[in-house]
Amino acid sequence: MRIDLAAGTITLLATHVVGELRVWLGLHAPLDMLGDALAPLVRGQIYQVPDLADLSELPPLLRTAQAEHVRGYCYVPIIIDAELIGLLALGSGAPGMFSDEQLDIAREAADQLSIAMQQARLQDQIKCHAAELEQRVVLIRTEHPAWGARKIRAILNREGSQLLPATSTITGILHRHGLISAHESEQHEPWKRFERATPNELWQMDFKGHFATDGSRCHPFTMIDDHSRYALALQACADERMETVRERLIRTFKTYGLPQAILADNGSPWGSAGHDSHTELSVWLMRMNVRLLHGRPHHPQTQGKEERFHRTLKAEILNERFYDLDHCQKRFDKWRTIYNWDRPHQALAMDVPGKNYRPSARAYPEQLPEIVFAPDMQIRKVDDGGRVRWQGRDVRIGRAFAGLPVGVRPCLPDGSYEIYFGSELLLKLPCED
Repeated sequence: MRIDLAAGTITLLATHVVGELRVWLGLHAPLDMLGDALAPLVRGQIYQVPDLADLSELPPLLRTAQAEHVRGYCYVPIIIDAELIGLLALGSGAPGMFSDEQLDIAREAADQLSIAMQQARLQDQIKCHAAELEQRVVLIRTEHPAWGARKIRAILNREGSQLLPATSTITGILHRHGLISAHESEQHEPWKRFERATPNELWQMDFKGHFATDGSRCHPFTMIDDHSRYALALQACADERMETVRERLIRTFKTYGLPQAILADNGSPWGSAGHDSHTELSVWLMRMNVRLLHGRPHHPQTQGKEERFHRTLKAEILNERFYDLDHCQKRFDKWRTIYNWDRPHQALAMDVPGKNYRPSARAYPEQLPEIVFAPDMQIRKVDDGGRVRWQGRDVRIGRAFAGLPVGVRPCLPDGSYEIYFGSELLLKLPCED
């Protein structure tokens, strides 16, 4: 390569790069082994090319200089990020010292070369990082087949990836490796979300559809916090009876405290299939000042977070083979930890539920508290048929209250009376004349 100047011609004779074996005055050596010889080179000292007839006696660099009719040469430093990484050997056809103009051009050539080398180095780093990044994306997807591009990107960001790819790039990687199908992409539709303002205002509970193990059937009992999406319970149960639910609730209450309310569907064991609006479960919860709410019949979207949790549970682990309930529970416990503390949640801006949840300040009472009524109420005991006697007639309260007291607030200004269980209003009926 030649650089033409008005003052003469400068010829590129050789480059010398740190850590790589290059020719330097006929010697094969890394630049960092040259030691004290670097000082005059970096200062731009001029070296004369000897005039010898027998070129075979010259080192390779000088043979190049002779062939290019170079009479003198110097070295210009190649610097990247304030670090000397090599030297540029430049020759001049004019004998004697390089002119200031020639030295300026020589330094500019070295600067251009350093920029090119820096860009090449950066591109190599990018290619290397991109290859490693693609391997990491594939590994995360392989370990968690149900996680999409957004969750994988959140994991990469959490791990401190320097070149964070776009979600579309990750989706492309998944397609390229056959880890996602067009049909799967079509299944992900946006959800309309609502949530309570703080943890423990509302929990949602349900049973995921039961499935067969090698020896029995498993009925997964699930419970999540509405605000944080924290999975409070994931229990492998043998049935869906009220006693089973109460046992699992007690475990959860002892760990996380009491919520203000729990949302469940209208089916058994949470709801009543008959005329009564309360069950033994709801009465038990009321005694701890926990309200049991029910979603609208035939509207499962009321419990949208539970439904979404069940979809995730099915996609990520329920397609596996399970030997028995103990095996189910061990797998559930491991997955619940991942769900709460590792798996990014889109509704939480790709944060994890565990960072958004805190236990309730209301502790579970080992003994149910006494039922307290307002002073202006008249107390009646519910009979075995679920009724109380008031104003000469039977008023149905519900069999779930059998043997328990209720409070009646007599005729109000609007011509009605109210029946309470503690502080919970059960009925409001017109007064009899």
